[in-house]
Amino acid sequence: MRIIDNIDDDVLALVRYLAAQEKVSLGVMLSDLARKGLKTVTLEFGSRAGFPTFHVPDNAAPITPEQVRILDDEA
Repeated sequence: MRIIDNIDDDVLALVRYLAAQEKVSLGVMLSDLARKGLKTVTLEFGSRAGFPTFHVPDNAAPITPEQVRILDDEA
């Protein structure tokens, strides 16, 4: 099904870039991003040794000290 609508230029450019990186069509990438955006996220919280904890998916990328420093500098 083909839908034509107004898509902001910056959004379209990013989707084109991502589609090229993944070697998929623009439509496939838009559909994938829409599904991810509409997916309900469930957050799991807990406690361990008196400290609050949260679940991190197994496929999550690690956060490096350098990334923390960069974000801390931006604050």
